[in-house]
Amino acid sequence: MIVVVTRSYFRDAFLERRPDNFSRKGIDCLFEYLTEIEEDSGEQVEVDVISICCAFSEYESIEEFHGDYSKEDYPDLDAISERTVCLDTGDGGFIIEAF
Repeated sequence: MIVVVTRSYFRDAFLERRPDNFSRKGIDCLFEYLTEIEEDSGEQVEVDVISICCAFSEYESIEEFHGDYSKEDYPDLDAISERTVCLDTGDGGFIIEAF
């Protein structure tokens, strides 16, 4: 049997298992990003909530990001994007792939 992962299914999986890990906008951004990876690669991505939570982090602002990473090394989103995946959540926040 196959389960078709819709945006709603994906969102519900996160809200059930890790409700405080990503905002709703963040979950939607991750869904779009992972869907694009599947389309580009032709390979399916496993919906493993814990693994995705370990691989990605959401920040509400660049200031929050600078609490974890050097402002000197990563002064803006362009510099972050040169180092890792950086997904804009559309509200001043963003998600990065851990590095």
